[in-house]
Amino acid sequence: MEYPCALTIGHPVEAMKSHHHLSPHTMQDDMLEVLQPDVIVTQSFYIRDIQPDRGIIRRISESKAPGAKRMYFTNIDRSLTDADPQLYARCAGIGGHVVIRVSPGGKEYRVYMLDDSDTTYKVKQADGPFRCKPQPKNTEKHE
Repeated sequence: MEYPCALTIGHPVEAMKSHHHLSPHTMQDDMLEVLQPDVIVTQSFYIRDIQPDRGIIRRISESKAPGAKRMYFTNIDRSLTDADPQLYARCAGIGGHVVIRVSPGGKEYRVYMLDDSDTTYKVKQADGPFRCKPQPKNTEKHE
């Protein structure tokens, strides 16, 4: 299902949400080839070694598909990151609320990780600015 959806989008994207908490058999290379994401955000909140799946994280981080593939994880349990610290060291951000903010004019964006352990949501990490990718011209006429 991922690949047909990627084909429908049909062009590279700056950022995307991972599919099904990065479970096994998601985020296949054919889809990554089409979308070429620079940022992948994964919602992680269970203590399950299949969400996110370490093999998928490894495959994405080693993928030859274009795109920076910076991976950000929300509240992944520390027992999972401690089980494979070298793998999770490849990730751009772990633990918190992820905000992607596009600058006025749409030419660049930044990724913020917020501390969501209380209601102040302090910024604990700020990455970027990253350049937005050129978008294809819309040739369809809508009436």
